[in-house]
Amino acid sequence: MGQAAEATRAASAGVSHSSDMSWQQTLAPYARPHLGRSLLDIATSVVPYLALSVVMYRLIGVSYLLVLLVSIPAAGFLVRTFIVFHDCSHGSFLPSKRANIWLGTALGLLVYSPFLRWRHDHAVHHATSGDLERRGGGDVRTLTVLEYEALAPRGRLAYWLFRNPLIMFGIGPIVSLLIGPRLVAKDARPRMRRSVIRTNIALAVLVALACWLIGPLNFLLIQAPTVLLAGAASIALAGGTSLAGFARRVLVESAGSLTSGALTTVGAGKWRCGLRINPMLSPTLPTRTRSIHRF
Repeated sequence: MGQAAEATRAASAGVSHSSDMSWQQTLAPYARPHLGRSLLDIATSVVPYLALSVVMYRLIGVSYLLVLLVSIPAAGFLVRTFIVFHDCSHGSFLPSKRANIWLGTALGLLVYSPFLRWRHDHAVHHATSGDLERRGGGDVRTLTVLEYEALAPRGRLAYWLFRNPLIMFGIGPIVSLLIGPRLVAKDARPRMRRSVIRTNIALAVLVALACWLIGPLNFLLIQAPTVLLAGAASIALAGGTSLAGFARRVLVESAGSLTSGALTTVGAGKWRCGLRINPMLSPTLPTRTRSIHRF
C-alpha cells in the first residue's frame, strides 16, 4: 500500500514538472521586457497615483469625504505601482538590469519598501512557495489540519485572530508596509542591512520635506487612507495566491486521492487570482502579460 502511494506521488510530481516545463516554454516569448509597454505601465500607475495625491491635497479644504473617495482609485494606482516595483525585483520590467534596480529603488520610496531587501525576500518566497517543508517566506502562515489540531488553545486563538479581517486588513497593512520594512534582522547580510537603512533615511527626508510643504496633518490625511486601502488589497492578493500555491502542492503530494478534476479546479482558481501565479513558472514574466485571455 505504501509503495502504491509513493508511486502515485512520484507520478503526480512528474506530471506537475512536465506541465510546468510546458508552461515555461509557452510563456517564454512573453518574458522579454518591452520598453514601450513599460513606459505605458509607469504612465498608468505611478503618474496617476501622484496626480491623485495632489487632487486629494486640494480637496482637503473642500471636503474630507471627497478626499476619502479619491483615495480609493489612488490606492488602486498605488497597488499598480507596487506591481511595477515587483516586476523590477524580477528584472522583468526594463531591458537593463541596472535600470530595473534604479527604478525599483525609486518606487520603493512610494511603497515604503527597501528594494534590495524586498527583492531578496521575494526570491526566497518564490523558491519556497507551496512547499510544506519550507513555508514562511513571504506567505500568509498556513497550517494543515493536523498541524492546527496539534496547537495548544492559545496557539489556535492566535492563528484565528491573525486571520480576523479587522486584524489582517486593519493592522496588517501598518505592520507589513510601515513597520516591518523599517526593521533590520540581526543576522542580515551587510548589503540587506544597507538597503534598509538607506531606504529609511531617504523616506525620512522625503516625509520631512512633504510635511514641510503641505503640513504634517495634511500629509497624514492623504497617505493614511491610501496606504491602508492599498495595503489591504495587497494582503488579499498575496493571501489568495499563497493559498492557491499551498493547495496545489498539497494536492500534488497527496497519495491516491488526486484527480485531474481537482487539479483543474485549483488551477482555474489560481489563474483567476492573477497577479503572482505565473511568475512561479516564469519569474521573468512581466505582470502585464499575466491574464489568461492572453494565452
